[in-house]
Amino acid sequence: MSDINKNMTPPVIEIGVLGWMKKNLFSTWYNTVLTLIGLYFIYVIIPPFQVQHERTAQALVHVGYSLNKI
Repeated sequence: MSDINKNMTPPVIEIGVLGWMKKNLFSTWYNTVLTLIGLYFIYVIIPPFQVQHERTAQALVHVGYSLNKI
């Protein structure tokens, strides 16, 4: 019986990225809620930076600066 246990690998959900996420982000119901709220705030905050980047790129092209020269 002990030989069988030595050769078995742990389930994927207990190791690697999925195991880390389960242990640290989704271990309790309130950690899950906080994780989802945090992801939502990141989703809300990131698009304004993308829009600003697009406006900056358009402004540089408007004044004749090509982004391909970089």
